[in-house]
Amino acid sequence: MNTLIKLALVCFLVSFSVIGLWLSKGMHLATPQQIEKITKTTDDFGDVVETSTWVDNPDKLDIGLDIAGPVAGVLFGLGCLLIWRGRKTES
Repeated sequence: MNTLIKLALVCFLVSFSVIGLWLSKGMHLATPQQIEKITKTTDDFGDVVETSTWVDNPDKLDIGLDIAGPVAGVLFGLGCLLIWRGRKTES
């Protein structure tokens, strides 16, 4: 197998890994910079009061489609180009 084709397979593998990471992290359209934290407290009358605050997202691997799509697309396109060049040089 040609070196270019091996490199193309690595590009495909990384591309599918990026999409898999995006799928496993919740399929967000945009990368979440902040997440909502909900705290429940009981007031003086016995009612449960929910208070929501926005905090910075501690998960740095939580990527959205705005990052995963272009990265996976470029790697997939590069893999296609490398396969084409690798098969062209073999013949």
